Amino acid sequence: MLDLMRKKAGTWMIKFILGVIIIVFTFWGVGSWTAQKINRVATVDGEPITVETYRFAYNQLMDQMRRQFGNNLSEDLLKMLNVDEQAMNQVIDQKLLLKEARRLNFDVTKQELVAAIAGYPGFQVDGVFNRRRYEAVLSNNRMSPESFEATQEKSMLIDKVRRFVTQNAKVSDLEAREWYNWRNSEVNIDYALFAPAKYPVTGPDDSQAQAYFDANQERYRTAPMVKAEYVFFDPTLHAREVTVTQEDILEYYDSHPDEFRVPKQVRARHVLIKVDQAAAAVDVEKAREQAAKVARLAQEGGDFAELAKEYSQGPSGANGGDLGFFNKTDMVVPFADKAFAMQAGEISDPVRTRFGWHVIKVEQIKASQIKTPDQVDAQISSRLKDAAAKNLAYEQADRVFESSYEDNSLSTGVATEGLTVVTSGFFDRSGPQQDFVNGQAFAQAAFSLPEGEISDIVDAGQGFYLIKVVAKKPATIPELAAVRERVDQDWQQQERDKLAMRAAAAFLEEMQSPSGNWEQSTAKGAVETGETGFFKKNAEIPHIGQFSQIAAAAFELSSDKPLPAAPLKSEKGVYVIRYKDRKLPDSTGFTQEKKTIQTSLLGQKKRDLFAALVANLRTNSEILIEDRYKKQP
Repeated sequence: MLDLMRKKAGTWMIKFILGVIIIVFTFWGVGSWTAQKINRVATVDGEPITVETYRFAYNQLMDQMRRQFGNNLSEDLLKMLNVDEQAMNQVIDQKLLLKEARRLNFDVTKQELVAAIAGYPGFQVDGVFNRRRYEAVLSNNRMSPESFEATQEKSMLIDKVRRFVTQNAKVSDLEAREWYNWRNSEVNIDYALFAPAKYPVTGPDDSQAQAYFDANQERYRTAPMVKAEYVFFDPTLHAREVTVTQEDILEYYDSHPDEFRVPKQVRARHVLIKVDQAAAAVDVEKAREQAAKVARLAQEGGDFAELAKEYSQGPSGANGGDLGFFNKTDMVVPFADKAFAMQAGEISDPVRTRFGWHVIKVEQIKASQIKTPDQVDAQISSRLKDAAAKNLAYEQADRVFESSYEDNSLSTGVATEGLTVVTSGFFDRSGPQQDFVNGQAFAQAAFSLPEGEISDIVDAGQGFYLIKVVAKKPATIPELAAVRERVDQDWQQQERDKLAMRAAAAFLEEMQSPSGNWEQSTAKGAVETGETGFFKKNAEIPHIGQFSQIAAAAFELSSDKPLPAAPLKSEKGVYVIRYKDRKLPDSTGFTQEKKTIQTSLLGQKKRDLFAALVANLRTNSEILIEDRYKKQP
């Protein structure tokens, strides 16, 4: 299939391009009815989904998880993420959408398929489709051109269904304004804080402590621990054995040219007019006008350093705004892009970053260059010596490992190497308390070992370990006596929390009654009161902090409903809040943001429409999952 395409294909070592296409579209199984029955995970209206299709989707999801979570990916996390269920839902949705594409008589022409594949930059050389690149990338991913093209065709079919369903989606000016008002409205509240620390308690007695401990035993469970013997192989001890020649240095220099390239640098001054990212549009514009004034004064011949001292609100202002020389990656993107596009002596118009508005003056430019061999001679020599010393340390570790293997004793292996076997104390997964090189790597290796077994060579970055676990302590729940002090503290905190919650609930009930008087009641007890001032939904609440539950409750209040249904617990204590005022954002900011808002809302509306289609297809289809692939309760 697609002979013409294969004549124009190519190779690319990055899997991203294939992942984008393949992540949700996989191959269909073939064979006899009996073979398909055995080799299927589910059927959709009688059409089978093969094990191969499911496994491919599952593996693609696993690749995503590994990229996202790295070493933090664990069995518990995979269970929580329900990767197997995600993969099953994915292949079922694919089958449903392809059936819908057939019902709508959609197809993908050969010309469309050729153009789509030819358009991927990963299959191109100098912007032109290349046969070797195409075939190599498929080979590296264990795919044939036929299977890839079939997958791409399915992807394009489903994209046609998506566009058909979402093509009439619109976002009106009214919808955009309502969202803008919702997102940028501000509310002002009164608050009363009932802090647990202000409620003294005594106890617990023995029976109370025992009851609390029995109800919260898992809180006091000890971590599993291990004790290990180990040998450390230090590369620095082998440095004197290494000789680096000039030929070695030049060979390394010639084979690593990019390593010695000095990037372009810019020396600049700037004036910063601060404005918060979440500031109202009128405040953003006011700051921009101030920055524009500074830019105009500088462009008209004003002394930039003096202007920075007078106007800049950044830490460099006192130094005339001087930032010294910097690389492009040293600065935030909008600032860096502008500074590195300017000429020496040029002064910019205001540039917005998350810090505010900047006016930039480029003072000097250092062009990119490659250091000479003489300039990096010592650097390369040190690097080669370190690498060689580390290799020698590894070889020594390997000799000890081989010598220790027969009688499973580290002492046997180190006897001829002049090294010492050290015994640690018991430690948990955070690592031993001694001054270890990469204690976490040490702990991870130790906890993976059965008791009495010697590890493989553990690379700790600055050296190597061989480890033998000599004892293990499982996680246990201690006796109450061993943790009584902690139990007493936790019980007292619980009781203080209860007292604060009761006081807050009584206060709220009083405020909800016709005779409730906020000012008089808050003056009676151990309560901290105040007014927040206006704040936005996702902003920090003045005098309270970043508490989403309180913010959400505050924006539900109004003059008709000034009080919440219940007190609100936070890290500081228990709050009762009262509505005071609300204000809508001005229209200036909406005018500036309308197109961005409409684009965002349109994308969400299209996603919702497509999700509704998939849900409807599921409702009206017979989907049967094989028992062995059903989620177990």
